[in-house]
Amino acid sequence: MIRQPAAFVSSLKIKNWGIGYSDLLKKNVFQSDNILSKYYEQILQFSNSNQDIIEQGILFWNMVHEKIHGFKLSHSNWLFMKHEDLSLNPVEEFERIFNYLGLPYTEEIITEIEKLTSKNPSPAIVNKSSDIFEVKRNSKENIWYWKERLTVDEIERIYNGTKHISNFFYSAKDW
Repeated sequence: MIRQPAAFVSSLKIKNWGIGYSDLLKKNVFQSDNILSKYYEQILQFSNSNQDIIEQGILFWNMVHEKIHGFKLSHSNWLFMKHEDLSLNPVEEFERIFNYLGLPYTEEIITEIEKLTSKNPSPAIVNKSSDIFEVKRNSKENIWYWKERLTVDEIERIYNGTKHISNFFYSAKDW
């Protein structure tokens, strides 16, 4: 699942979720993984200092999505999807997932997908929820809320900080 960088960082910001970079260092994946190893020094720096949520999100998005890009290049038979496509057309896109996995796609499943993606609380209600795992969304409306949650400066920082990877997945119109 590929997610627009500003949307991802906006989700971190709205929930005030930082990234546990010191915990990531304990995993030892950075020395053995060619893609992730180049981030080791930056992760070390982030684990020893208080970086703001925007910078934390930029680094984490870059690491995850550079890895995804590598997988996409080396595994042409894998299914890669953009979060935004799934949000715009949840019934059709979930059908693609179910077909890819060889799972039955029933009317009951379709009804549940429709219930969870289109007939839900407004973002104001969702965002004030005390349940950090709240997943009900009006999916189509949710795609662009990051533009309301982030400042122009934050969006520019995210764009500049991720464009070397985000350009593989997103065009200028997605910003």
